[in-house]
Amino acid sequence: MNQQVESQFAGEVIALSVQRVTLTTGMRTDYLLTIRADEGRQFTLQVKDDVYALFAVGDRIVKQAGTLWPRKAA
Repeated sequence: MNQQVESQFAGEVIALSVQRVTLTTGMRTDYLLTIRADEGRQFTLQVKDDVYALFAVGDRIVKQAGTLWPRKAA
């Protein structure tokens, strides 16, 4: 498995952002979630647009080992 699939965390979405990146082959849009994990670390996770659309600032977020994308905590 790759590192993203093996990772796991729980925390809160503290920011959402979209970045347009110019490449030699055209434009790319990156969808980013900034997360404060329960243990205190803060990091940014790049996700697909449909995963990005599921979240808002303040949402609880959970990523389990063995899954590719995080989900909203119940």
